Amino acid sequence: EDSRVFIQGVESPLIFHFGGLTSVLSNEVIEEIEYLPGAFSVEYGRATGGVINAEIKDPSQTEYHGVVDIDVYDTSLFLEGPLGDSWSFLASARRSYIDVILPAILPDDVLNLTVAPRYWDYQFKLKYDHSLVHDVSMTLFGSDDRLSFLLEETPSDPSVRGEIETGTSFHTALFEWSTELSENLSTQVNLSAGMQSLFF
Repeated sequence: EDSRVFIQGVESPLIFHFGGLTSVLSNEVIEEIEYLPGAFSVEYGRATGGVINAEIKDPSQTEYHGVVDIDVYDTSLFLEGPLGDSWSFLASARRSYIDVILPAILPDDVLNLTVAPRYWDYQFKLKYDHSLVHDVSMTLFGSDDRLSFLLEETPSDPSVRGEIETGTSFHTALFEWSTELSENLSTQVNLSAGMQSLFF
């Protein structure tokens, strides 16, 4: 835990699915990625190494915008736009289909995939703009990675057998409120709740 990862200022157990396959955030929702190698604020806790903080952008308040992205590993959907005069939203979801492809091409006489590698993630942000002074938003984001396979008895060494399972998931709800009290004074309140699960 020398180095830590944050999403919208909230600590996250990971920033990539399965150690680097793809980000847990959709490309369309990322506003910026901040890398701090040292001398960072106490708001990032007791990390002694580097800190990465990914910020989720504010949704468009003027027009609707959507993206469908289909690639070798997964498919993702993204949509953003206004909801009336003061509200706007963005929503994104992604699901891999490696767990559908692998069992069809791998031999199952030795390696039996109980749960093939699979991941999914989501992001949702609702923003309310009442005036230029107040900024209020609610953000939901999460991710889930899972892999489980059964190693049956091998001909070369019957003692080598067993089951391996690993999973990482997190789900976070974040409420943010900021206001400009004067030209030189502002306040910001962030309230978050969620769960994290890591097992091997």
